Amino acid sequence: HLDAILEHLVYVTQFEIRFLAIAIPPRSSKSLLASVIWPAWHWLQSPETQFICASYTTKLSANLSGLSRRLIESSWYQQFYGHEYYLLPDDNKREMYRNSKGGYRISTSVKGGVSTGFGGDVQVMDDPLSADDARSDNETNNCLVWHDGTFRSRVNDPNHSRKVLIMQRLRDNDLFGHLMEREGHRWCQFVLPMEFDKKRICITYPNDGNGVKPDAKAIFTDPRTEDGELLNPQRFNAETCRDEKEVLSE
Repeated sequence: HLDAILEHLVYVTQFEIRFLAIAIPPRSSKSLLASVIWPAWHWLQSPETQFICASYTTKLSANLSGLSRRLIESSWYQQFYGHEYYLLPDDNKREMYRNSKGGYRISTSVKGGVSTGFGGDVQVMDDPLSADDARSDNETNNCLVWHDGTFRSRVNDPNHSRKVLIMQRLRDNDLFGHLMEREGHRWCQFVLPMEFDKKRICITYPNDGNGVKPDAKAIFTDPRTEDGELLNPQRFNAETCRDEKEVLSE
């Protein structure tokens, strides 16, 4: 699933996918890939890209931004890619940093709002709703209102902006469900459950935001074939999954 997530993110960089919605179980390295590694790689292709990234708290969003910055500033990254761009020393904080080619990354949150005057070429929403907040109808609704009333419009070019939503599903009307109900045809929906279900096999296609073309070829098909087959048994085996299901169902 790690390779599959990265492949879909590369399609976003290449404009083959404009809006990408990823639903995957917790502790599947989703934030490491989408919020730490991918932005640092994307800047090697288009360093002028302006990112605006959000999570359910500003602290979490800023922490992910800081990890990506540490990767960019690492001796390994600088040895191979330091000539492509550099981070501006006078504007280099976890909450916002800029590079020498005009790109920047802003960290914000559902509860922290968005700095007035700033938008993005690429929006990344990484866990916009926490598991605790999902138990509250009010907090869930606040997340939807934040997106529809504030974050959705924070783009530099509404005709070409790209968006990535990556999260665990928490309830039917979470942000994933909300967006898919309202404009699901515009999104590439990449959904990998912990346990495989033949009736809901995930097959994805390129989507430029106007729907899948009739002659489009599939990007990905879930390779699992048996109902109940686990996503990552090396990390979550059958016994661990059973225990987690019992706890969550209480």
